[in-house]
Amino acid sequence: MFHLNVHGPKPPARPAHDLGYWTVMVVGLALVLALYATVLLFGQAW
Repeated sequence: MFHLNVHGPKPPARPAHDLGYWTVMVVGLALVLALYATVLLFGQAW
């Protein structure tokens, strides 16, 4: 896994204001909302 360590070691605990943390949160929330909306649309279609 050498390619994972190219940018150097990362601390095990990242601060809450880290950009990557919020990016993961926003993307995860968007995926959940998209999946929920898709289920609703297909539920209404059927």
